[in-house]
Amino acid sequence: MLLTTAGTAIVAGLPSPLSAASVPTDPLDLDAVGQAALVANGDVSALELVEAAILRIEARDPALNTIATPCYERAIAAAKSGLPAGLFRGVPYLIKDVMNYPGVRTTSGSRLLGANFPVEAGEYARALERTGLNALGKSATPEFALLPTTESVLLGLTRNPWGLDHGLVSGPTKQRLRIAHSTINLYNRDAEPEVKQAAEAAARLCEQLGHHVERASIPADGELLLRRFFAVYSKSPADVVAAYTKRTGKVPDESVLEPFTLGMAADHRELPAEAVPEALKYFAQLERSTQRFFDGYDVTLTPVLRLPPPKLGYMNPVLDYRTILARVIDYASYTPLHNAAGVPAMSLPLGARRRICRSACTLPRARGPSGLSSSLPTRSKPLPPGSASLRTTPLDNLRSCIAMIFSRAGHKVLGRRLRTAAALLPASLLIGAPGAAQAPTRAPAPAAVTSPGPAALNRLENYVDGLMAAYLTNREVAGATIAVVADGKIAFSKGYGFADVDKGIPVDPATTLFRPGSVSKLLTWTALMQQVEQGKVDLDADVNTYLDFTIPATFERPIRVRDLLTHSPGFEDRFNGVMSTTPADFVELGAWMKTHIPVRVREPGKEISYSNYGSAIAGYIVERVSGEPFPAYIERHILRPLRMANSTFREPLPPEWSARAAKGYDLVDGQYVERPFELYHNIMPAGSMSATATDMGRFAIAHLQDGRYGDARILKPATARQMRQRLLANAPSLPGMAHGFIEYRAAGPRIIGHGGNTGLFHSYMLLAPEANIGFFVSMTGGDAASIARSELVELIVQRLFPTTPAPLWTGPRGEVPEGLYLTNRRTLSEPMTPGDLSSVIEVTAHGERGLLTKIRGSKIYWEQIGPQLYRQVTGATPMGPLGSLEFHGEGDDARMSFATQPHVLYHLMR
Repeated sequence: MLLTTAGTAIVAGLPSPLSAASVPTDPLDLDAVGQAALVANGDVSALELVEAAILRIEARDPALNTIATPCYERAIAAAKSGLPAGLFRGVPYLIKDVMNYPGVRTTSGSRLLGANFPVEAGEYARALERTGLNALGKSATPEFALLPTTESVLLGLTRNPWGLDHGLVSGPTKQRLRIAHSTINLYNRDAEPEVKQAAEAAARLCEQLGHHVERASIPADGELLLRRFFAVYSKSPADVVAAYTKRTGKVPDESVLEPFTLGMAADHRELPAEAVPEALKYFAQLERSTQRFFDGYDVTLTPVLRLPPPKLGYMNPVLDYRTILARVIDYASYTPLHNAAGVPAMSLPLGARRRICRSACTLPRARGPSGLSSSLPTRSKPLPPGSASLRTTPLDNLRSCIAMIFSRAGHKVLGRRLRTAAALLPASLLIGAPGAAQAPTRAPAPAAVTSPGPAALNRLENYVDGLMAAYLTNREVAGATIAVVADGKIAFSKGYGFADVDKGIPVDPATTLFRPGSVSKLLTWTALMQQVEQGKVDLDADVNTYLDFTIPATFERPIRVRDLLTHSPGFEDRFNGVMSTTPADFVELGAWMKTHIPVRVREPGKEISYSNYGSAIAGYIVERVSGEPFPAYIERHILRPLRMANSTFREPLPPEWSARAAKGYDLVDGQYVERPFELYHNIMPAGSMSATATDMGRFAIAHLQDGRYGDARILKPATARQMRQRLLANAPSLPGMAHGFIEYRAAGPRIIGHGGNTGLFHSYMLLAPEANIGFFVSMTGGDAASIARSELVELIVQRLFPTTPAPLWTGPRGEVPEGLYLTNRRTLSEPMTPGDLSSVIEVTAHGERGLLTKIRGSKIYWEQIGPQLYRQVTGATPMGPLGSLEFHGEGDDARMSFATQPHVLYHLMR
């Protein structure tokens, strides 16, 4: 099926293309040819088209689940900046999720590729871009496009707009066309009656329109073709299995790949070595014989599929391989010939039964005549029974299809030889609904935020499973754990990979302890706010009030307790003495604090610069005013009330706990190498915790429920809400710091939390209080595991709470403070080190409104959305997703901040 799957059948949710008697008032009711004409004539802009298409998608896709990955910002920017002056300039469309677009996730419907962000466009995608088409995103596909219906474990079920319990299958000319028509498939079986009826009706319509139609079909030995076809078709899954096995040393099972993929790979391994070369040789012969057939015909008209679209589940990817294979062979028994022979083709709805689409396939000759024009006469016909919700008969699509194929424009686009099942259709043909025409407008303001609900959380679990399968394979992740909470309960918790790679011990989210790193600070801040609500600590008091040593008065303004909560005490960041090699190196908290006071380099309360020492002060204040050692205080007042029985700040772990702790790993020469348990005892409140995912889920629930978990309460409601209030931000338009929580998103909904990195573990906790949902995740592995953690967090947030992109800035650009920027989180009292220099970011203006930043050798492109505000365009960076960038500061004190890094800023080096 060359042009089928997700896009084709969703046409049924739209008004059909133009007829002479009915001209739509909404440009989205036009086909691609009509929309391109409107743009070329200046009747509508490319921006209006793309914004209207996005509105339709947002209105309809939640029910259909067609969009695998949106890229609305890219499409809007392209419409504003100008598109190539090709034949379809300005027409929005979706590209199937098997073709690469730079910076846009390409999953091929597989969990193994859930985090695949290609850096280059594929050849076919580049050819489409040259026509002026504007990509809105990726449409869903089954795993590696192997199945004929769009169902996958990663992306879920893509539904048919004619009936949501079914899956998707995937003007005119004055010249009299010679049309070969047949309903007999490759195996000499006729189509099911309803499919045959639709195909016969299409053939009669073509005759009525003046074309010559006769019974004929492309000659081919169906059984031989099937064997050759599957030899090539099964090579891709076999290659995937081989690559996975080589990378991990393990043969993938159904927890990684779907049964159909595994079955095809197994079948391919049984083939002789010459099977694929023989198949390709046969395809070349078939192409030549097909060309000879088209010496007598312009078009073939056949069904796409032998059966009406079945209900979802008939091709369920988790069914037994042999069962699905038999169904696939019977169901998709026309299009393998077109794929193998390299015949350009497209499919379209030609009938309806109980609002379920039946399709036929029109096939132009591979080297069609160039002089065919687009003036095939059209006329309206009555709707088929039971399809009153469609504004025109599905047969009207055939007229428009012939028009596009045999116009010069359509023929140049579709006349390329395609050997893969690559579905491409304009977005206006993919998403829509019957009803009154709607003028293009900007997206409405977001509605009130609610919890995503059980169905969305179920889909999220499958989504995370897919991403983690990819990370275990491609992102150096040895083991990972996650807990997602919603409405006061743990929605799901999972372990991935291994707690012990050498012994093959899997991660258990309820019993395997990970190292949350600086996520531990959230418990420290909670303990500090317990003292505040008890009246033992004043947020505006000098921290020296509560210490048994004195922090020097370098500046006139003292360090207040609230400055600790916002990481703005003004210390430089030093790491000496933070870690211990063995317990013999341990120094008790107070003694260590007294001998490791960092240099104060800026006035407190003015500039956020992440401070482990400041966090340790907070924990020491808790210890001092409560009279309890810090780890004992946390156990008594937070862990026990929340039934966090598998969590502790104590180091080293007790022997019975150590056996359940995930090993920390580095990746050395492609092998996971276990490292010793990390010891942060000296600075315990800043990151010594060990915990399970489910325990951290309970802590998240307590904060989402204003300090309450079940019958236990760790904070008064007013104090819990106070902790979420913003105190300080570095950049005017970007997230900032609350009372210990770091803002991840300012609105839509507001999201707060904290990240954590030890040397070996990479963690995050995020809470969306307005939606009453949150999650904790932790990973260990190679260096790339840290980026995987950041990517996973961003993808989960976008999955749960997708955002409408901000419009591009149209005002004056203003001056771009170009140059080299250096983080404020470093040691300033000593000469710069190579490590400091490696963190330098180079900023240069690019084009009329763009920026380039160079970070550790990687160039990232940004586009302007405000006077001094830019958003990230390219995907991966060495720091993970950065979101937005804002310049701020006064005079010579130029500063730069990133949306995902509210805890630091960058100063222009002079």
